[in-house]
Amino acid sequence: VKIWVPSFATLPHVFPEWMGLETGPAITFFLFWVLNMFVIYLGIESIRKLLVFKAIFLPVAAFSLLAWAIVAAQGLGPILDQPSKFHSDAEFWLFFFPALTGMVGCWATVSLNIPDFTRYAVSQRAHQLGQALGLPPSMAVFAFIGVVVTSSTAIVFGKTIWDPVVLAGMFDSPILVTMAMLAVIISTLATNIAANMVSPANDFSNLAPSKISFRTGGFITGVIGLLICPWKLIAD
Repeated sequence: VKIWVPSFATLPHVFPEWMGLETGPAITFFLFWVLNMFVIYLGIESIRKLLVFKAIFLPVAAFSLLAWAIVAAQGLGPILDQPSKFHSDAEFWLFFFPALTGMVGCWATVSLNIPDFTRYAVSQRAHQLGQALGLPPSMAVFAFIGVVVTSSTAIVFGKTIWDPVVLAGMFDSPILVTMAMLAVIISTLATNIAANMVSPANDFSNLAPSKISFRTGGFITGVIGLLICPWKLIAD
């Protein structure tokens, strides 16, 4: 938004100090929250369509970013030629296992959401095949893209940038920045709905099926998510 409307970054403070939110970020956060609630309002079929769209759009955006990294760094050679940050095998393994544990912990929680989607599969084989084809290859490819793009930033900008939001802001073209941020928004929306909304919405619904629908359970989840002030969780 600041690319097209610079004054958006200097809006006067209107929110209480305890909220810890500037006006611009608060507006964008609440608009994104409303967008999440709208998807929940449309129901599970809209979520399926959103995830299908993400499955098509995100790889295109990711490979476009990979192409930019290779061109900007003048090939894969300079990227792959970057020296290791570890000075010994022992130093590597001391880093590897905590990092692996962190990744397992992250995906262990998300794996609890799998039954919320596989319940709609036409057969047991269908969801087994879907996960076997969808998860390992895509994770390997996106991990590779992440490594290449992050390594290329050290060559192009002189510093390592792993955050795609920060990287998007480094582009000179407002159109490129807008396209990159749209990709981030769509990815975040689909991931948040799938990982953080569907499961608790079903849980709330199962507490009182006759009174709480999936949609109502999603609204309850959204309100709780708003009340815990999530922007404070990532502020430090």
